[in-house]
Amino acid sequence: MSALQSLRSGRTVPPSPLGWLMTIAHHKLIDSWRRGRVEAETRRQLGLEPLVLDDAALARVEEMASGTDVALELAKQLPADQFEALEARVLQERDYGEIAARLDLSEAVVRKRVSRALSFLRSAMRER
Repeated sequence: MSALQSLRSGRTVPPSPLGWLMTIAHHKLIDSWRRGRVEAETRRQLGLEPLVLDDAALARVEEMASGTDVALELAKQLPADQFEALEARVLQERDYGEIAARLDLSEAVVRKRVSRALSFLRSAMRER
């Protein structure tokens, strides 16, 4: 819902929408966990009813999710240093300076690791 609301307010879909959506979901999950409840304000603003899932629907979601852990697959395919830099930059939306300080590296090294990881992903997507 937050992504839809963002688009309604004039934002355009970024070149890598999956990373953008995953980041929004990640932040919403953390916020919900901290508050101990699910955020419903955006849904109400859009005039949408709550989504109610029965046991069969939840089982199907779990089944589908069990075979599609994108981050786990990336972690398996990328060198650990590249995955760590990519995860921090794309999924956590950290800036290069922050990542460099946390990893005790130069920004140039962090940028190169992210670049190599993205290059690998582009090549893998072309092959598919």
